[in-house]
Amino acid sequence: MHLEQFPIRQILTSVLRETENHSPPVDPVDNDFSAPLQLMVLPLINANQTRLRLEELMLRSSIAALTASGNLSAVKDSALGVVGNARLEFAGLDKLIAVAARQAVSG
Repeated sequence: MHLEQFPIRQILTSVLRETENHSPPVDPVDNDFSAPLQLMVLPLINANQTRLRLEELMLRSSIAALTASGNLSAVKDSALGVVGNARLEFAGLDKLIAVAARQAVSG
């Protein structure tokens, strides 16, 4: 995985500043981080025109596997917020769905 122009310092600074401004302090376990993501992180990624290149990402478990590769660039005005190409391949998805269904039934 290769990131170009990823604003990690700006993101961390913004997130830390946001958590410091809450009284009482924010509990990361109970907090919904979607608002800071939408309000701070995504605009920083767009402003920097961050690019991601995945040569090959492989995640495997005993029942499923995911392989991904691609080149994506953050573009604010695009329909999905990114442009580029990607290839995703899932193996064992039917088994993974069956496991999730059993867990949902068992609570």
